[in-house]
Amino acid sequence: MEDFLPAVALTLYSKATGDILAIYTIPEHTKPVYENDVQGFIDGHYDPSTYKINLTTLQPELKDRSVELLSDLQREKEKIIKDMFEQEISVITSKYTQSERDTFALQEAEASSWLHDANTSTPLIDSILVTIGSNNKSEYANTIIVKSNIFKALVGECIARRKLRTIQYEAVANSLIDLQSLTFT
Repeated sequence: MEDFLPAVALTLYSKATGDILAIYTIPEHTKPVYENDVQGFIDGHYDPSTYKINLTTLQPELKDRSVELLSDLQREKEKIIKDMFEQEISVITSKYTQSERDTFALQEAEASSWLHDANTSTPLIDSILVTIGSNNKSEYANTIIVKSNIFKALVGECIARRKLRTIQYEAVANSLIDLQSLTFT
């Protein structure tokens, strides 16, 4: 077991409900400083009329268990963020086969090139048009570009939501209490 620095848990309780508002771990040697100046330290974060304080010494086994719980909860929240992102992307792409998704970048590149220079070779688009019985390459190329832009915008929103969730997570990632109550939308 690693060396254990004696520590104190400074727990803030709601006066109204008795619920834990926050738990801070502080090195034991700083306990007198916090006891003498705890109002100033805490008042920056909580209304003094709404909480009461309890200082308790942490034992090594409690520290080890809380570190383990925090680590497990961090992994769980990280997985939730990833899974939510993948689910959102799946909603966007699920109506297309994997083969269609795999060729879309090529279709987009051919369409973009052809719209800039009508002499550009477009074997994939030409094959699709022949097979569906169309000869309107301009309309098809423009449709691909529009779909590509819509896809990029939708994926961008998914990425932004993932980043926001990650920011929420990182803000509380080292607080077991705050991490337990963290939910994502």
